[in-house]
Amino acid sequence: MILVLLLLFLALLGLNFYFGVREWWHPKDSAPLPVDVEYVRVENYFGKSFRTKMQEWLQTASPVETTKPCEPPMKSLLEKPNHERILILTGGLLSGDGHEALVYCEGDLQLSDHCSLHREVYCRGNLNSGTGVQFQALAADGEIILGPENDVSRWVDAHRKILLGRGTVIHSRVSSSESIELEEQVAAQSLYASVVFTTGYRPCEPADIAAQMEDSIEETPDGVGQHASPFPEDCSVSQLAADTWLVRGDLHLPEGKRVATNIIVRGALTTGPDCEFWGDVKADRAELGLRNRVHGNLVSGGGIAIGESGWVGKSIAAETDILLHSGVRVGTPAILAAVSAGKEVKMEADVAVYGKVTGGQAVKSVGKIDADCDVKPRAKKRWFAVTVLLALVICQLRMPVFAQAERQLPFTQPQENSSARAANPSDPALGDPTGNYRFRLEAGGFDNAVSNRFGQWWGGLISLSYKPSNRVTTSASLISQTRPAGTEQLVTLDTVIDWSKWFYTQIGVSGGGADDPAAFFPRYRYDINGFFKVPGKPALVLDGGYTRLQFGAPVGGRISRMGAIYYWRKFVFQGNLNFNNVRPGNHKSKSVSGAVQYGQEGHYWIGLTMGGGREAWQTLTLTPQDVQFTSYSTSVFLRKWFTPRHGMAFSYNYAVKRAAYRINGVDVRFFVDF
Repeated sequence: MILVLLLLFLALLGLNFYFGVREWWHPKDSAPLPVDVEYVRVENYFGKSFRTKMQEWLQTASPVETTKPCEPPMKSLLEKPNHERILILTGGLLSGDGHEALVYCEGDLQLSDHCSLHREVYCRGNLNSGTGVQFQALAADGEIILGPENDVSRWVDAHRKILLGRGTVIHSRVSSSESIELEEQVAAQSLYASVVFTTGYRPCEPADIAAQMEDSIEETPDGVGQHASPFPEDCSVSQLAADTWLVRGDLHLPEGKRVATNIIVRGALTTGPDCEFWGDVKADRAELGLRNRVHGNLVSGGGIAIGESGWVGKSIAAETDILLHSGVRVGTPAILAAVSAGKEVKMEADVAVYGKVTGGQAVKSVGKIDADCDVKPRAKKRWFAVTVLLALVICQLRMPVFAQAERQLPFTQPQENSSARAANPSDPALGDPTGNYRFRLEAGGFDNAVSNRFGQWWGGLISLSYKPSNRVTTSASLISQTRPAGTEQLVTLDTVIDWSKWFYTQIGVSGGGADDPAAFFPRYRYDINGFFKVPGKPALVLDGGYTRLQFGAPVGGRISRMGAIYYWRKFVFQGNLNFNNVRPGNHKSKSVSGAVQYGQEGHYWIGLTMGGGREAWQTLTLTPQDVQFTSYSTSVFLRKWFTPRHGMAFSYNYAVKRAAYRINGVDVRFFVDF
């Protein structure tokens, strides 16, 4: 009987290698996924593509018979070959909640307050919305005026001007062939137009400023030659080239100072009023005073704040936040510029950018901000121990992966709580060597190096477990992760209950992610798992479970799983088969995982985990595309007790997502039982 069970386990474990061997013999992922280069070249890619697709759909769709005659503004209802419907409007006022069809309007369209459109909208004329309207995405050949508190899940594109009302949120791109105006408390991911401005901007000013700039270029800066140092005598400076100076340490320039060369500051750059830079400026952090002018690019390894009535002739880039005070202008009508921040771009009233504004987290229009509340560097609090890889992060922290296109969220693997439960000292197969401690406090950190320019994914966690009785164990964890796009936190609660000597369950609830399809962590997730010890064979445990998780609409998923755990002497073997279902697209895929570990609770555990399978999901681009990745992961781990109460855990993790990226990482944790 033991031999049969061992062969059964080896068969389940062998499934881990099946996908890899099959791909080796019959490669399917030998070429990268095709990417439309226009996606990165054309700022209005989504609007342009949607218009083209809509014209194709109107040609292929067929009329739908309705029980009631169409009433204005409704003209007809069409159905595509895939049964998706298109609502044809003549123009006018549209009201109601929960419109599920695509909308095509032949004229001007007005939307009533709190109207809700769950699919894309294409308006051939002007579009005007009331308060609290919800969109999926919208394109207009005329102008777009969105009222207060509107919410757009994806993108906005117009041939003419766009006005975003107070409190409106756009979760992706905004593009216009003319201009984009932001009232207060507007947030978007990216904005592009000939001019992007906030309330209070006067369109007549850019030409005047551009003329003044052209006149000032012909002048000679007062007493500043390219070979003479323009900096205070107590500064540590060196000349890198005829037109470039390097300053080591912080630099403060007094009022009216002019610099004719490029400068690099290895520290913080602060300036008084009316300073002028004729070249490029780069600093670890930059705070420019009132009416400062920069004729070149302004770059910072930290944050940037530009004082009132400042001007930058070319682009601005910062690793963290950018603050543009009232009256700031970036670029000129003739030469478009870009403002790019790793975190947030904040724009006060009467700010204008000729070109593009984008933020890793958001671009926001705000009220007056205190001068002290700007870009002071934030200490990067990396946890004591660094790193854990995707195998650990995906299996235990269940975070999505942010890849290409507008946002892409492949499905994540389930948490393998059964491995931890297998090593629980309360299990009859293991005995109880740990002294019946009721609490365990564990803290650590992780860091993952991700290829293909995905950057570093690092963070830490702290968890507390409590065992009020021999039948119940409950735990809570707080997890924080930072990626180049920002930082998010996740809270988890987990309970294991022994109902009898043959059966126990594990129930987990977690959440905390942003209401965003591109969030790292889900908004909520729950897991229900059952474990059955085979009568007469207490060393064999059969398990099954179900997981439900939801990110920002419409991304979510479900997992059903089955597997087995087998104890043999100091070995613990485990195998699981997962059936995944991901939305949007209702895509199904399978994955397997296996683990073997050796040791004893209270002394040490050493082990190996491996997994593989297909990730099937749908991109949230303009035209949804079905995408599949083959993924493999492996992890080597060690958990060691130095005393009966204290110890540490270490793991090295490696994962491959074919045609996407690779991840290497380590995880270090310390724990104490009491």
